[in-house]
Amino acid sequence: MPQTINPAVYQAAELMMDRTINDVVLRDVAAMRGLPLYIETAEPTGPSAADLAAQALREAEGALRCVQNAWAVARADLGDANRRFHPPLFRGAKPQPRSIETVRRLQAQAMRRINVVRARLRAAEKAAEAARAALLAVAS
Repeated sequence: MPQTINPAVYQAAELMMDRTINDVVLRDVAAMRGLPLYIETAEPTGPSAADLAAQALREAEGALRCVQNAWAVARADLGDANRRFHPPLFRGAKPQPRSIETVRRLQAQAMRRINVVRARLRAAEKAAEAARAALLAVAS
């Protein structure tokens, strides 16, 4: 395990000395205080900051893809709402016209879905951009 100088010994040496601190001074202060000169430091066991930033970026990009798929579905729903005829029930049947009230109701529902998904899309894009910036900040 890696060892570092005991911070308590170093602080005590700073308080006692007004000149540069060297290894002899640190040994003397450690002996006077009865403290170990070196302490063992454990290696970090968890993921690094770069790993966490990369994971956050993967999650943000996955969420962005899901919202982009929802955006495509909402646009397709608006296209279906704009059609003036009901789709035929079976092959060879004639399409039946929709009433204007039905078309307007379906258009309003589709536009509500588009507005909700648009807000989610903007938020997901911002989150993905923030995750990219965090990864760049950690990597540099």
